[in-house]
Amino acid sequence: REPTDAEVEKMVKAAEAAVILNVYALGNVQVARTLQPATRSVLSGGVLHVAVEICGMEWSYGWSDTDEIGIFSHEPRKCPQHRFVQAIYLGDCKK
Repeated sequence: REPTDAEVEKMVKAAEAAVILNVYALGNVQVARTLQPATRSVLSGGVLHVAVEICGMEWSYGWSDTDEIGIFSHEPRKCPQHRFVQAIYLGDCKK
């Protein structure tokens, strides 16, 4: 069974260093918005962007605000290039 939102929140608060996978729908790029409806049925959910949140920062790979491709960080669940969809708790990296 999948944990409830309340159970996940409790696990995150109890963790010393929670690791969270943040899932985004590709959103602020015209090509991605155009492809999203077509890929949703073929790829069972569409084309997504993911980032890992740890110790209060979110890290991901892609095109950054500085017009460079690579690993970049920003405030959790606030990636400016995409639309946040869901957070998935992965565990505590201190345990």
